[in-house]
Amino acid sequence: MQDAPKFEVHVPGFHSSVDEARQARGIPASELPPISEEEHEVASKLGWSDEAYRRGKLAGIFGHERMEDRAVALGKQVEEILANMGQEYRLASVTWNSSTLTWRLVIATPQGEQNVVLPSELVNDALDAQTRRELQRLRNMVWFGLGRRDLIFEKRQ
Repeated sequence: MQDAPKFEVHVPGFHSSVDEARQARGIPASELPPISEEEHEVASKLGWSDEAYRRGKLAGIFGHERMEDRAVALGKQVEEILANMGQEYRLASVTWNSSTLTWRLVIATPQGEQNVVLPSELVNDALDAQTRRELQRLRNMVWFGLGRRDLIFEKRQ
């Protein structure tokens, strides 16, 4: 079993992709999550069957788990970046913002907590490709967000 991260993960709401909807369609009806009376009323108002609503709910659960896994993976990358900066830098939380498609990092620094906002494209490139170039872009954006531009340019000299 994987160790729990040392930082908080916040992924509000439910997010699902076409793949997760497809995955939910393949689950037997007997294994679908239950719905509340309120959810039953919503399904009725939308003209959906309870089963269709339950499948949508399951797709949302799958998507939420995927986004939490992404948050943990991002957090681990950021922890590696911060480890090279000293013990006074520590990742406190990773939060997904679906309205702006960004990840917000809260990082404890010697000057207090700082927010670093990263676009999802940058994070996806770094986590999916895992190439030196993409991970370096992520590192530079974290350093830049912390006001440590000196570290970006120091490495190139």
